[in-house]
Amino acid sequence: MLDPAQSAFSNENAVPTHDQIDSLIRVMTSELSVALIEENLSEQIAKNVSKCIKMFCVKTEQQLETGPDALQVIGGTPNIAQQKNVNLANALHYLQKADSKNAF
Repeated sequence: MLDPAQSAFSNENAVPTHDQIDSLIRVMTSELSVALIEENLSEQIAKNVSKCIKMFCVKTEQQLETGPDALQVIGGTPNIAQQKNVNLANALHYLQKADSKNAF
């Protein structure tokens, strides 16, 4: 289950796409639905889902640009570092919306 989350960050500076996030959500949903028949298995899978989401968040945080370029605002146009940070925030928001839609 952690493989889709890791593959979303396979490129060092790439922001996870909606397709990659959707794939991650499909894997988590599938695993949870299979585990519904056994309570102990459901608990273990739920813990793995939690770990997967946490790993996604940690990897997103690790990619954030924190240098002077990310902080500087000139002319109202975001620079590359700022655009990357916005795209990472949007990826987290998309994951959160997908999570709440699937009611993990």
